[in-house]
Amino acid sequence: EVTNMDYYTYLREINYIQSDYSDFRAMESPWPLTFQDKSSQYLLNKSVENIKGYILDENNDSNFYTKLITLAPNENQKNIIEGIRDDEKIHAQIFRKIFMDLTGVVLPASPTPKETSSKNITYIDGLKQAFFGELEAVKKYREIMAYMPSKDLANMFFYIISDEIRHA
Repeated sequence: EVTNMDYYTYLREINYIQSDYSDFRAMESPWPLTFQDKSSQYLLNKSVENIKGYILDENNDSNFYTKLITLAPNENQKNIIEGIRDDEKIHAQIFRKIFMDLTGVVLPASPTPKETSSKNITYIDGLKQAFFGELEAVKKYREIMAYMPSKDLANMFFYIISDEIRHA
C-alpha cells in the first residue's frame, strides 16, 4: 500500500523534465474512486476536463517565464524566475498524475504550448501579467480542488496552489 510519505517522495523524485513522461506509469491507487452522488460525479467529470486544460496552461506559463528570464535585469531575478518556470513544469506533471489517478488514462505527451503574446513585452509588464496570472490560477485550482474525491488528490492541488501564491 502507498503511504502519504511514499507518495510525496515519489512525486519529488520523478524527473519531471522528461519529454516521454515514462515515469507516470500507472501505479496502485490507495483510494477507491467510487461516487454515490450524481452531482458529485458531474462535478468530478467537469474537473477532469479542466485538468487537461490546466496541463496546457502550466506549459504555456513555463514558456512565458522562459521569455521573461531573457528580460530580467540581473542574475538574481533570472534565478527567481527560473525557479518559478521549473515549478510550472512540475505542476503540469502533477496535473498529469492527478488525471491518471482519476481516469486511469495516461495522457500522451503534452502538445506544444501556444506561442506567447509577449514578444514585445517589457519586463515590468511581464511581471504584472505574471502576478495576475498566478492569482487567477489560484482561483481556478481552488474551485476544482473542492471536488477531488480523496485527500491525497486535494493535497496535490494544495501543493500547486501554495506554489502559485508564492509565485505571485
